[in-house]
Amino acid sequence: MAQEEAFVGGGPKGRFTQEQAQEIALRTIPGEILSSDGWWENDRFFMGVKIIRSDGSIFDVEVNTLTGQVHEIEIEHLVPGTVLPMNIMAQNVAGAIALSHVEDKTRGRTRARILNAEIIIHERKPVYRVEVKKLVKTYEVLVHAASGKVMGLRKLD
Repeated sequence: MAQEEAFVGGGPKGRFTQEQAQEIALRTIPGEILSSDGWWENDRFFMGVKIIRSDGSIFDVEVNTLTGQVHEIEIEHLVPGTVLPMNIMAQNVAGAIALSHVEDKTRGRTRARILNAEIIIHERKPVYRVEVKKLVKTYEVLVHAASGKVMGLRKLD
């Protein structure tokens, strides 16, 4: 516990305090804080902030206390019809990431092309589901809508 307090309590060595991490989370997802807790992962300390919005949607925002950047956003409960409040990349950027990923993982000189792209909730995270066709094969690529990280690739045909 003393080790956690050293990172969260006073902000030593340029690290963000618990209050600062909560402010960062609230700037990302405006609402009311339900709870917050910290943990170590891969030699980094993270602060998780659970936020409820006025519409009843609940989000869990993870902040890296060293960098102050939002590491991940999970959706615990989303009220139907709710517009996602976080900064989400443009669909064409997610498409470019998906195309690049398929090109890296497949062979052949033929260029891949996007058939369809939509934003969905996958494992409590906002992701773009991008269908990419290369030659006769179609692939589904899941791209995290906030970070751009590829979360999955599978062949559809």
